[in-house]
Amino acid sequence: MNTKKLKSFEYAGKVHPGTDDLPGLHRQEAFETAFGHVKVVVASEGRDAKQEELAGIVAERIRYYMEHADDEQVEDIPASALKYCSGYLYQLAKKDPSNAPERISCLCLLNHENVLHYAWAGDQVCMSLWDGKKLHPLLTHAGDGAADVPEEEQTEAATRAFVGQDSGLNPRSAAIPLKPLSGDCILLGTGCLCHHLSRKDVRKVMQDSMPLQTKLLRIMGLCDKETANEPASLLLISFYHVNHTKRVFVAGKEKKGGSSRGASTTSRAVPEASEKKKTRTARLNALKVAMIVLSGILVGYMVYDLFIFDPKPPVRLPAPDPAETQDTIVDVPEEAVEELDVPPPFPDDELYTVRGGDTWSRIYRQYQVCSWFIINHPRNTGRFGRDGGLVAGQQLRIPVRYSGDPELNPYYYHEFTSSEVGRGCENVDQDFLDAFHEQYEPQ
Repeated sequence: MNTKKLKSFEYAGKVHPGTDDLPGLHRQEAFETAFGHVKVVVASEGRDAKQEELAGIVAERIRYYMEHADDEQVEDIPASALKYCSGYLYQLAKKDPSNAPERISCLCLLNHENVLHYAWAGDQVCMSLWDGKKLHPLLTHAGDGAADVPEEEQTEAATRAFVGQDSGLNPRSAAIPLKPLSGDCILLGTGCLCHHLSRKDVRKVMQDSMPLQTKLLRIMGLCDKETANEPASLLLISFYHVNHTKRVFVAGKEKKGGSSRGASTTSRAVPEASEKKKTRTARLNALKVAMIVLSGILVGYMVYDLFIFDPKPPVRLPAPDPAETQDTIVDVPEEAVEELDVPPPFPDDELYTVRGGDTWSRIYRQYQVCSWFIINHPRNTGRFGRDGGLVAGQQLRIPVRYSGDPELNPYYYHEFTSSEVGRGCENVDQDFLDAFHEQYEPQ
């Protein structure tokens, strides 16, 4: 069991592996980011070692995205993390079909300033809110045979997109503000537990004043009696000392391209967050206007300075004396000639931040530096993916001393033209690099 108590909430989580002859595996993760605390639950219908590894990759990639996300809209971060993770698994399976995931479902929840932003994909995850009096289903289980899904909707639910099966995954998302002094508690379930979180005996357990971890064990014990030791997981998060004073229940808002099943759950409006968003938009608009005015002033000054203002009239200079223009023989000391033979210094590295969709070909067109030099540059160690690929957001050092562009590498570019390194950089290796340094580095 994984338990922790923090300043404004505590949580308890447990994964039940089930018996060996039943399919399915489950995983839970909890970690801190710059945007707030994050909870991730993953469920897969597969059970072999490969599917267990892929479930771990889902949690790992979501954590990586959360820790490196930029200042985008906070409410979009969980959905963006799921999109990134799904694309990562899809590319793995495309390169090696043995890495194909088996119907992986995932729920990502971010607690930002006492507002819960969450996004989900698949049909083996569920979520409920206990407000101290009632149990509200926020995300219902949509698997085959689920008690809370109408029979006519089960066919659509069974064909829902899962993590890693589609390069264009559109996760559904919603948000809920927390209510102070109400005993708000979130229940995150996976697998067979999703069929039981709305039962009366579960509500009785939540009404009791027992510790959170005891409630967790009681609920899992109630479900085990009817699920024959099927694999599942449960995570309870109890909140306290929060700032919000009002919570409004509204219909779920569906994102463009998402499934209509997600709209049947209940989400919450956030008046405080809306006001903050309006204030931030007004500030950005004022900043844009100020930048436009300053740009206009700067352009006007440059036009005036270059074409209108003339501080001094032109001065006509006398023609030079022919005797002064005759060739002059200068005696250069031998020591100075020897100093001129020293090779000029190498140009400094260029900084480059990898953007989404970047390729080695695009970087080569910009700098004319073979990828072999960039990957093996000592200052770029640990800045690439597992397969040596580019990782969006990483800052690379481009060694332009090995560039074939005369503007970036004016003294040594002729050593790195396509005729030297090959049209596909096939001539570049350690021997090529050693030969260049042996020729031009001072002895």
